[in-house]
Amino acid sequence: MKKSRVSEFSSTPLPRVSSWFLTALTCVFFSCFVPAHAPCQAEADGNDYLRFEAQPLKSATKQGEPIYLRFRLTNVSNTQVFVNRHLRLFDIIDLQISGPSGQPAKWCGHIPEIIDTPGAFVTLAPGARIEKVLMISCDSKTRWGYEFAELGDHELTASYNLPQPLAELKKAAGSAVVVKGPISAKPLRLTIVPKL
Repeated sequence: MKKSRVSEFSSTPLPRVSSWFLTALTCVFFSCFVPAHAPCQAEADGNDYLRFEAQPLKSATKQGEPIYLRFRLTNVSNTQVFVNRHLRLFDIIDLQISGPSGQPAKWCGHIPEIIDTPGAFVTLAPGARIEKVLMISCDSKTRWGYEFAELGDHELTASYNLPQPLAELKKAAGSAVVVKGPISAKPLRLTIVPKL
């Protein structure tokens, strides 16, 4: 059976197409504005806009030595994206770490409440990126980071997320796209080896 194709620019009224279009439009409206449904963000799938990566500086670290990860956030879209440039542990970057026994790594020390100023945010142009190297292991001086008490392989997944309300972020972003997150990096493995 031969199917006829109608141009989307046709001025001929098509009740079925119009009806389908109105139904789709209604669904979009309700998914965006009715609280019982999932929250609406034109930026809901942040992976269309940002790529988040986490990479250890060393794949194996001696027990007690500091562990560093490089975090990178790249704009993979063709529009400007509003991001937090600090890539700070615990509120901007969340780490899920499990040791060889399957137990999650514990956070050491206190978690300060940090309020970002407007200078904490930047607009990434298409193809632009920001990156930062952070020590993620517990520092005995500052008491900040995760405890890697077990020897062996640790599975780690990092995600980027903005804790501020979406409405506030959109207001500050102007014409740039806001991606609240979370955007997850590919899981990675860290190995803790004994001191020699």
